[in-house]
Amino acid sequence: MSTEKTKTIVLVSSDDEAFEIETSVVEESQTIKNLIDDGCADKPIPLPNVTSKILVKVIEYLKHHSSSEEEGKDGSDKKKPSKPIEEKKAVTGKKKKASKSKGEEGEGKPKLWEEFDSKFAKVDNNTLFELACAANYLNINPMLDVVMQTFADKMKGKSPQYVRDLFHIKNDFTPAEEEEVHRENLWAFE
Repeated sequence: MSTEKTKTIVLVSSDDEAFEIETSVVEESQTIKNLIDDGCADKPIPLPNVTSKILVKVIEYLKHHSSSEEEGKDGSDKKKPSKPIEEKKAVTGKKKKASKSKGEEGEGKPKLWEEFDSKFAKVDNNTLFELACAANYLNINPMLDVVMQTFADKMKGKSPQYVRDLFHIKNDFTPAEEEEVHRENLWAFE
């Protein structure tokens, strides 16, 4: 085992709670990886946009994906990636591969990740929103994909009113404006 794998850094949440974690675990976060690469990880790293409640979940996600990546290096337990990273049809009808995170070129996502991701995202909407903000802020694209896919799944096939209620969105359209939008985008309501 190299000494790099055992090196730790300290992350400090917006509510001043400190978390010590191995650098190898947090390198999925491009933001933190850049700080480490630039030599800025000698002191605790403040994360003013992430609460301790959410940072615990982020670390849980990173630890699971880090340990699963180590376990899956032998190629076992691999299958096609989950929805956020799977092959998607482009407008032309040809299949196009979405970008993959480091070390996944030509490989699928381990089944363990899919099961964990599914359970990880089963939280209330406020927590899910905070996780999306944290994943975006920390530049953890696979986590952001999981969270955003969960939001998309919650909206799929639902009425505009259901989506408004789900996300506490005020309808600022008059009935006439709403009818006009409906007419202009009839294809979306089929």
